[in-house]
Amino acid sequence: MTGVNVKRTELDQLVGTEFKVTAEEGSACLRFVEIFDHPCPPEFESFSLFFESGLDAFLQQGTYLVCHAQLGAFPIFIVPIAQTDGGFRYEAVFNRPLPAGPAGT
Repeated sequence: MTGVNVKRTELDQLVGTEFKVTAEEGSACLRFVEIFDHPCPPEFESFSLFFESGLDAFLQQGTYLVCHAQLGAFPIFIVPIAQTDGGFRYEAVFNRPLPAGPAGT
């Protein structure tokens, strides 16, 4: 399984795990905290992944190489959306067609 091709349903079990993000300035760990499903036509899937970091790791909006123990390494576009008491919150939005076949298989 690679991160780019992971099924939406496979992500539920990964909430609470860490993703290592590599940037030009160095690396940071983001904790995967939530998934939100967006309304969309049945032949598509649309969802957001939410991450949190500590105050010592702020990421600007951009595409980063992320690495996860189960998903491997892949690029992801991350947007900072809030500062919390303990750090920063980020969102990555996915909008993509489901694979052809019965029930998206």
